[in-house]
Amino acid sequence: MTPLPENCKSLLMSDPRVLQAHTLKDLTIIALDMTITGALAVNRRAADLARQYRGAPEQEPLSQCAQIYVDFITGLQAVVDNVRSSSFRNVYESVNAAAEQPVNCENEFASRGLDSPLIQDNKDLEQKVTLSTNLARLIKNFLGD
Repeated sequence: MTPLPENCKSLLMSDPRVLQAHTLKDLTIIALDMTITGALAVNRRAADLARQYRGAPEQEPLSQCAQIYVDFITGLQAVVDNVRSSSFRNVYESVNAAAEQPVNCENEFASRGLDSPLIQDNKDLEQKVTLSTNLARLIKNFLGD
């Protein structure tokens, strides 16, 4: 999924650091940081809801989503470190693999026939990770090892 250009611009412009960005690398780091921040928020919300839903059918998928986002965050933090050090090998592949995690979280609910209380959070995060994926694709095409 490619966000509309105005959504990409709106997402990037929501971070004041973008005004100081001069390179594709800078923009990619900002987008990845925004994605990680969004994932941290979804992780916290999933963990909080899992506690609230203790004993209910939603507890397990919420706990699974919280874990999905722990792995997601860890992976993207490694990607940011690689981009910062100008080590671009596998950056796109790593971000692209992470892009599936909001859907994987939603599938935790769908596979149990449950409505997800995280659906809007996951959609919002999907926009951020898609922006990160698109910038990582540009890095691969123009700066890749």
